[in-house]
Amino acid sequence: MSFATAYIFTILIETLVLLLLLRNEDRRLVMLAGILASSITLPILWFVLSPLIPTQDFFFETLFLRIFLILFFELAAVAAEAFIYRNIFSQLNWKRAFEISLIANAASFFIGLFIL
Repeated sequence: MSFATAYIFTILIETLVLLLLLRNEDRRLVMLAGILASSITLPILWFVLSPLIPTQDFFFETLFLRIFLILFFELAAVAAEAFIYRNIFSQLNWKRAFEISLIANAASFFIGLFIL
């Protein structure tokens, strides 16, 4: 999958999740938040962090390292996006911002795995 395709799918999926979870907010602001969060985190994950994940073999050590790094990098994206959501939607507490970010990222991650 190309970066452009992943970018479009990520924005569509995560913004849809945000629209469902933040129904009482201004839709335009929710869409802006989804686009902003994905536009900040996806390029960093794709171009900076993904090359750090070993891909050359599937021995157990490498497999466990791959799983650890993917989870670590995805959790970093969740934290960054939660920070963005918390600052855009000031009535959100930190716990709710993390929950929303986790749900949105999990949706795009697992749908992305299915598409691949």
